[in-house]
Amino acid sequence: CIGTFCQSWKGYGNYIDSGTQDHPAILSILSLTVPLMSDEANVTLVFRVESQWGWDFFSVYINGIRQDMSVEDTTGINKEWSEYTFDLHQQECEAEMEFNHQSHCLTRHYFDPPCPQYMGNAMQAEAVLPKNDARIGCEEDDWNGVHLMGKIAVTKRGNCSFVQKAESAQARGAVGLIIINTSDDPIRMVGDASTVTIPVAITAQQAGVPLLEDLTAGEKTVLDITTKYVKEANIEFYYSKWANPAIREKPGADRVYIKSVRTEGTLKAAKQCYHCKPGQYSKAGAAKCETCPANTFSKKGDADNCKSCPYHQMSLPGATKCTKSTNCTLEDYIVKRGKCHQVGSEFKSHVTYQNAFDPPLCSGGLEKPKAHQGTCPACPPGTRRSKKDGHCEICDGAGEFMRGDVCKTCPLGSAAVRELVYENFDGEIPENFKISCNGQCLDPWHFMTTHGEAEQGEGQFVNVLASGRGLATDSEAVLTVKVKLYTTGMVGFRYFNLFSPEVHLGKLPQTAVFEVKRQDTDKHPFHLEVPLHVSEYSRHILQYRTPPLDAGEYHLVFTYTKQPGVEFALRSLTVVGEESGGARRCTPCPKGTYCPPHTNLPYPCPVGEYNPETNKDKCLQCPPGLLSDPTRTQCMLCPMMMVPHEVGGYCVLKDCKYTMPVNNSMMTWDLSKLGLIHVQSRGETKEMNSIYHISFCSAIRDAPKAAQEEDPATLCGNRDHPSFACASVEGAPPVGLGSIPALEYQFAPKGRGDLTISYTGGDICKGTRSYTTKVSFICQPPKDKKEIVEFDPTRDAKVSVVDECDYHIEIKSALACPLCSNASYTWSLGECKGNKMQTKTWVLKEDAICYGGVMKVDEEVACTMVVNVAIGFNVFTGAVLLILGVFAVLILCVGYLVHTNRAMYQQYSQARTNECMSEELDDVPCAADDVSIPDPDEPAAAITP
Repeated sequence: CIGTFCQSWKGYGNYIDSGTQDHPAILSILSLTVPLMSDEANVTLVFRVESQWGWDFFSVYINGIRQDMSVEDTTGINKEWSEYTFDLHQQECEAEMEFNHQSHCLTRHYFDPPCPQYMGNAMQAEAVLPKNDARIGCEEDDWNGVHLMGKIAVTKRGNCSFVQKAESAQARGAVGLIIINTSDDPIRMVGDASTVTIPVAITAQQAGVPLLEDLTAGEKTVLDITTKYVKEANIEFYYSKWANPAIREKPGADRVYIKSVRTEGTLKAAKQCYHCKPGQYSKAGAAKCETCPANTFSKKGDADNCKSCPYHQMSLPGATKCTKSTNCTLEDYIVKRGKCHQVGSEFKSHVTYQNAFDPPLCSGGLEKPKAHQGTCPACPPGTRRSKKDGHCEICDGAGEFMRGDVCKTCPLGSAAVRELVYENFDGEIPENFKISCNGQCLDPWHFMTTHGEAEQGEGQFVNVLASGRGLATDSEAVLTVKVKLYTTGMVGFRYFNLFSPEVHLGKLPQTAVFEVKRQDTDKHPFHLEVPLHVSEYSRHILQYRTPPLDAGEYHLVFTYTKQPGVEFALRSLTVVGEESGGARRCTPCPKGTYCPPHTNLPYPCPVGEYNPETNKDKCLQCPPGLLSDPTRTQCMLCPMMMVPHEVGGYCVLKDCKYTMPVNNSMMTWDLSKLGLIHVQSRGETKEMNSIYHISFCSAIRDAPKAAQEEDPATLCGNRDHPSFACASVEGAPPVGLGSIPALEYQFAPKGRGDLTISYTGGDICKGTRSYTTKVSFICQPPKDKKEIVEFDPTRDAKVSVVDECDYHIEIKSALACPLCSNASYTWSLGECKGNKMQTKTWVLKEDAICYGGVMKVDEEVACTMVVNVAIGFNVFTGAVLLILGVFAVLILCVGYLVHTNRAMYQQYSQARTNECMSEELDDVPCAADDVSIPDPDEPAAAITP
């Protein structure tokens, strides 16, 4: 009881009450804890409330969750007894989630209204994360690129409701959802889950972090979820007498009576038991059911023990019946060899055999081979048998490789790249091999004996790593191999299939998939996934080689899905670039690298040097004015208006300015105030807070020393090639996003465009191409052109990921505008003052998009001396055109008159000629004045009467 004059709960005959003797300002709590035996436990409460003001101040909590009693308030004294039944959910650990041989606690969800499903039933499925960096899973699109069908979704808490996370996961086919809490404090999920049909659970941060780390690292993790039965439920009854202010001065006016509390499904009640499922069993008094082991079974209603399979029949764990077993063959055994020792010129060892499975899954057929003294198989390539202790050893010297049994030194221009070969397994799983199963399994990956090949020696028996015999149909076996490459390398392996006689080889689906996943936290993910072809016949060996892989840590994942009558066997696995292995050959140094004497790896050419050929022990110096490209195979010129960076091997803007013709005028951008920027992309965790460093010009050399130390040549340096742009995460080296800049101006409608710098030649992304970064300068001039603008990356810069290898950074600022020039302004004249002075006002043109640069100021000019050049030029031009027009009209008129006169003369001359001819015919001579008028265009001639 909390408050003044608390009497708490008192017993009165057949009931207990609270409130009769209490002061109005009290809080009275009655608690009881009951141990649960099953998930179907419940509690029934019979109580009565007497109230003059209503009884909503009485409530019931189970494990901290308020229960809905949905009873209307009553006025006056209610003497009716009310009865309610509540489900008892397990407190703390309601189910266990097991992975990596460790168990973690799960808490079932509590939704309002309740969800029909819960994560308490037994379940076994692979867990997967959303593809996006935040791992939130709020939208369906967060699961793009993830195969979620039939798997358990795992997300982090935050950004949206629990219901929304569940709906997006179930829409993509998930069979369950586990949410990782942001703390270790207990929490109950709330929300309207009426649309949720999959089990949902939340787990503490402490339990979820290892799962998140495994999945982020790309490990294939199968969750085995089991129900936990014997747990406690805490039931609490709250009575708040201070809930009604009107009765605080009336002690005893309100009270609550509890008549009975009845529990079912608890250990104290123990009124019912539950049948085990087929394939399970339990002994008398057991608290949970156990799975029947291999070669046994149980049926429905008969699960007090598991029945053994008859002779020549077998079963996997959890079976409901037995099936016919096969005759034992060599593949049902494992060969075990003792320590090799030299006998004469050979190495011998004691050879024994043991069953591949315990218990055996075969009967009859080939008996277990007897122990004998056998010859040791040949050592893997690059190693030799030690004459001291018989184990396989490598050449210890740098730059040495194994030829036969002799260590040789590689010549100049080549390197002794080491490789680790897994073959002739000795029956022990290597430490870097991890095995898991999704489905019904007995040893999902196991060793089995097969005949060796010629290089192992005739008649040799060797072990291969196989999967299939211990799997039920459609079960999934996963093998994850952790490797670390110290230099550029590759992975290759050989495999084969085994088929039973009834299998139709032409109709088999793909049964195995191989994946390569980069695990380095300082680099972006690399993921290669390849379906493996099925053999044409039993023991037909196939092989696969990956493309070149950069140095780093990787997970090699083999996933085999069981099909009836089909098995998968891994014959050998070779990892080139694994330092713990030996070298069996000398590798020529590729272009862009060099190999000094006694080296186990090629080195990239330094900045400013290149190598266009292979097999070189040193690189060439680039001529002055040139720099080496990111591949270090050639030298290159910087683009127009760019110069080589004085520190890094890349081009930069000269004087931090870029000028180009736009719309018949020259536009200049001054990027000195943007010479170096840092843009932060916020994530939910510290690991997701990436900082992007971008440098635009060489003006950083004039900056203070502290700023010089933040130059991307330093921040993104110490790499194969320094970068102009890079991304870094706290505590990890940066990832180069580009080192070769190219500038362009993208035209847009109405003459407005944006300057863009594209960076290429970053670190290798996904093993195929380089990272690229495009920076767009979007001009946003202020309303007041005289305003001083400062660059704020958090406000003015935005980073977006186009895809896994391409980045886009937008800078929206007045500093991204071109500089204003004289051509950006126009002017006007004010009135003359006293016929002496007038004001000349300069303003930016309406279509001018610029900031900074030329700043025009108003000025006073003499009235008589001021000539508006623009207007004067226009008037002069108009007058000249007018005069030329009038002159042209006069010329046309004169020409017309001359032409008309000539025509009239010709008509008159012809008429007179005709008239004279007529008079002569009549013997009448022409008159003396009838004289021909000469054509003005013809030369003058003598005129005779």
